[in-house]
Amino acid sequence: MISLTELINRYMTARQTNNPNELTCFFKSIEDVPLPTALAINKARAIQLSDGNEYSLGDAERLLRTIIEIDPAAVPAYIELGCLLDAVLDQSKEAIDVFDRGIEQAQKQLHELNFEKAKAQMGRKEYSDALQTLEQYRSDEGRFQQLREEVEERLRSE
Repeated sequence: MISLTELINRYMTARQTNNPNELTCFFKSIEDVPLPTALAINKARAIQLSDGNEYSLGDAERLLRTIIEIDPAAVPAYIELGCLLDAVLDQSKEAIDVFDRGIEQAQKQLHELNFEKAKAQMGRKEYSDALQTLEQYRSDEGRFQQLREEVEERLRSE
């Protein structure tokens, strides 16, 4: 079994050629190796740019749909699939649906990032910054409201 380090090194070597056909040959040579999400998305991108000898556009589409099915939080896969559907396969209606689902996932991630950032700011007693973070990302979710109230209370008690 190939190690992750070796896999990435081989990928980087193929990528440095700036030749999508080299990349698809690389991916064909490791067909049975489970790929991390980022590499699988790059494989789909290389397939789209290649001459089609190793894989077809249908392979790229199936791969991206599989990535999304396995890892619904993989926002770059929605971007890549949406672009493939719109710009290459001329399926703009479906592309819009894919982009909408990707935007929903991205918003969830942004939501979580802001919440955790505000908590870290609170831990550093940076209450004004925490409140600003919470204000920039308004949410009616209970835990956001609770954290906002806690920040405001600490600001009043300073």
